[in-house]
Amino acid sequence: MRKIKFRVWNKNRNMFIIDGMTPKEIQDDATQSMELPIMTSEDCVWQQYTGLKDKNGVEIYEGDIIEFLLSMPEHGVNNLYQYEVIYHNGYVEDGSGGTAEYSIPFSGFAAKATKDCCFGRTRSIGRYPDEENNGICGVVVDDYEVIGNIFEGVE
Repeated sequence: MRKIKFRVWNKNRNMFIIDGMTPKEIQDDATQSMELPIMTSEDCVWQQYTGLKDKNGVEIYEGDIIEFLLSMPEHGVNNLYQYEVIYHNGYVEDGSGGTAEYSIPFSGFAAKATKDCCFGRTRSIGRYPDEENNGICGVVVDDYEVIGNIFEGVE
């Protein structure tokens, strides 16, 4: 079971004021520092931990930018895939065709292409097939690396 954790971006301070804390830890910390009114304001963006880690073991949150370079020089392939991690409720491509007829209903963490031949497409996100995801996955994070987030940019 994944641990429920959040990070919080404060738009006024232009920084994460909470990074990787459980709801109980957030409540305790806010009570001690008297910042609870700041955290509940419209100036904050809450992002949830997906329960997944990238190829380097870095936790993946909503709003993260993940990237993968597919390089097969012998076949003339050198494609850079870049996605923003989002929470999505709608249809995603299942990776088998790339057209509407291959879309499946989906609600959960997903990856929206920001830079590649799939720009704008949304795919499910997960790990290599195992008992947990039954192989339903458009973007396999085992091969991806977190390179930044929507607030601080990319490396």
